[in-house]
Amino acid sequence: MQRYLTQGVEATRTLDEFVAYSDVKSPEKGDSIPAQVEILYRDINSMIDTLGVNAKALKSFIKGHTEQYKDDRGRKDLEDDETWCLDEIDALSYIVEKELGRELEMGKIQDVDNKIETCENLEKETFKLRQRFEDVKRTVQSHTNPDQLAIARGQPLNAEQATQQHDLRRDYLKFQKLLSEAEEGLTVLRARIVSQNSGGNAKTAAPTMRKLRFSTTSRESSPALKTPQKNTNRLSMRVNTPGTSSTSRMFYTPESQFKNSTSRRLGGSAFMMSGSGSIYGSPSPRKKISGYSPEEKSELSEAARRKRDARDKLRIAVKSAGVKVRPVQDDGW
Repeated sequence: MQRYLTQGVEATRTLDEFVAYSDVKSPEKGDSIPAQVEILYRDINSMIDTLGVNAKALKSFIKGHTEQYKDDRGRKDLEDDETWCLDEIDALSYIVEKELGRELEMGKIQDVDNKIETCENLEKETFKLRQRFEDVKRTVQSHTNPDQLAIARGQPLNAEQATQQHDLRRDYLKFQKLLSEAEEGLTVLRARIVSQNSGGNAKTAAPTMRKLRFSTTSRESSPALKTPQKNTNRLSMRVNTPGTSSTSRMFYTPESQFKNSTSRRLGGSAFMMSGSGSIYGSPSPRKKISGYSPEEKSELSEAARRKRDARDKLRIAVKSAGVKVRPVQDDGW
């Protein structure tokens, strides 16, 4: 024990446990004075040793906290609390009260009411997104399950689909109006071409009616312009003149037949520009007009009026040009 007490003090930041005094029982027993004195001395020495052990532990603790401190402590040092000493209480107070307090003040939530309102709105949007997810899930199931698909087809259109249908119809009417204007301009252009060709002296490579029939056939081949094939065939049969054809001889078109061809050509144009024989291949007027609004019906009426005007202009142009007989070469059409 004396050797332990005489050793040097080691600095430590941990305080050892306090050693309490324990009475030392002397093996000697007796009522003699020397025995009693021996017991007293042993008891005193035991108390002195206990005091020395506790004093050495306390001295080591004080030495450790006065010598093992670190300069320039910062906020990062708060993460390792085992390295702090009692001598650094002032530095710890400064970091907690000044630096940490300033950072907390800067990081404080500003405008708490708006933040709460934003969180509530996000919660509502989350609920709506979940409902939307369920709707999409049901839609996918309805398109994959045959029974659900049949039920979905039998249901009426919703508001969004009805709006899309209305927009498509409006765009279709706009396209139809522009197309009718283009047809009107094309008809006038054809009439002018016929008038110019009729007034010229040079021979043409083919009759004007064939050019008209070729352009009509091109329009028939378009998917958006569906003229009945039987009317086109009937028109082409009426345009051809009777008689034998030969690649080595010329023929003349009689005046009466040319007049009939002209009237039939006008009839074919009237058929293509009329409402019942529209080139768009639309359904019957009752089924078509029943789904349109009054504004759309007025646009259809305007388109029909433009077609009638174009037909009248074509008739006037053909009549003003007159009937002319010219020889053409039979090329097998």
